[in-house]
Amino acid sequence: MIPKPPKKKEISFPDPDFHQQKKDFHKQIREIIFGFYSVIPRSKNRDLLLEFADNIIPGKEPDVTRLPYVGRGSNATSENKIACVFALISCLVRMYWKFYNGAKNQHNIAARISFLNIVLKNGLDKYQVKGNLAEGYYLKND
Repeated sequence: MIPKPPKKKEISFPDPDFHQQKKDFHKQIREIIFGFYSVIPRSKNRDLLLEFADNIIPGKEPDVTRLPYVGRGSNATSENKIACVFALISCLVRMYWKFYNGAKNQHNIAARISFLNIVLKNGLDKYQVKGNLAEGYYLKND
């Protein structure tokens, strides 16, 4: 007679709320990236968005060199709407990496996700690029 296999033990996470927030943020960030994928022209820019999607989950050590675009914080280094979007996404991914590794920055991540969703909903045409070379460029709804 063949013995029954042992019952699988349920995985218990030390902080189930933290684990759920990681999953929720991950899903929302991917939705933003693929939302912009459908509105940003040119395959080169779309390829950069896919690289962001591939780098949402950090490795053992988050490495900024893995990101396809890094701006000045959340500001872009060039006066271009697409560059501003990439800078915002880059900043969001870096914030998520910090959160993933224990930082308590949920509110900042939620605010950045909210802003990017608004930009996506309104369309890039409604935004202008403001700022300067020294401080970086950002999107502003006039």
